[in-house]
Amino acid sequence: MDYFSGIKIDDKVWDVVYGWGEVVDIEHNDIDNFKVKFEKGRNYENYDFNGVRYGCKYCNQTLFWDEVRIEAPDRPMIELEDDYSNTLQKAYFQPNINSFHLAKRFTRLLALRDQECPDSRDFNNPRWGDEVYYIVYNRETYDGIENPYEVKSTIHTIPECAVLFKTEKDAQKICSILNSKKFILEK
Repeated sequence: MDYFSGIKIDDKVWDVVYGWGEVVDIEHNDIDNFKVKFEKGRNYENYDFNGVRYGCKYCNQTLFWDEVRIEAPDRPMIELEDDYSNTLQKAYFQPNINSFHLAKRFTRLLALRDQECPDSRDFNNPRWGDEVYYIVYNRETYDGIENPYEVKSTIHTIPECAVLFKTEKDAQKICSILNSKKFILEK
């Protein structure tokens, strides 16, 4: 049985591309199809009785009796297998509570790097003159911007408390994860 077997002129239908429309003509001769006039976009489109655009040999159904809503799934969060921040002790950071939170962020980023980038795992002491990559975040400069994390590189002066990457590709991978909010450093 066809999806639109009982369709009549003036019936309202919905297309995933064109939105709402109204049936204006039905043909039952050599070629069974019907014509829909849409409120927006294209004026008319012909369909077979299964809701497939007429004449489109390899197309799927796009026309339905009611609106079809497609919602994007939530982005899966990345869970750490080893979260090095668990090894931190607050007692060592009492003089400045912010230093504890910075150290916790550092160790979580370190664990994320080691989990997601095998080539950069345990890369903490580069040789003098080797180019290394690291990720920066500046809340004041980037507040409100969609991608606040970015990759930087250096040859000689390594910033204090930077998680280092052997390759730009590894650093960019982690940077993309942070900007996509699939992993939260503040946990």
